[in-house]
Amino acid sequence: MIINYIKRRKYLLTFLSVLFIVSIISGFIIYNNCNIDLNTINNLKDNLINNQINNIWYHLILLSIILLISYTIIGYFGGIFYLFYEGMSIGFTLSFLSQKYVLNGLIFGILYNILFKTIFILFFLLYLLKIHDLIKNMINNIFYRNKKNIKANLVSIFLIIIIITINDLIIYIFSNFMLKIIINVL
Repeated sequence: MIINYIKRRKYLLTFLSVLFIVSIISGFIIYNNCNIDLNTINNLKDNLINNQINNIWYHLILLSIILLISYTIIGYFGGIFYLFYEGMSIGFTLSFLSQKYVLNGLIFGILYNILFKTIFILFFLLYLLKIHDLIKNMINNIFYRNKKNIKANLVSIFLIIIIITINDLIIYIFSNFMLKIIINVL
């Protein structure tokens, strides 16, 4: 069912994926154009191990705001902007780690992003596709009086929010354990 849904929206998904890749490249470029003193960042390993990753409230508030501003139709671009921001932060982080710790930093950065951001990014892409459908259905309801099922879109959106929240909860509980395993790369 999800595969058929994605196949029907392959052009929008391709656009969002290309935008995400461009944003990662932009993060690399921005970092390389900045003058950052690498010696100012100390105890990176200790900070990563001693602090838990807690994105639960952050993601809940973010997804709720994107959903609310999408009702303005123009607000959909807020979600696209956030996707671009996430990609830039990944590119920036990978560039920083590879410059500070060379190959080990790049490997750590890739593992870190795979473990802690992949599921969120994938479901956020699906979230943006569902928001796009919601906006199309609202336009059909307003201008063409074509009654599309907005309720089904909202249920899907809330289900995606629940899945992202469960993912964030799992990351919160197991982040220190996972980081202790991959921190040895640095």
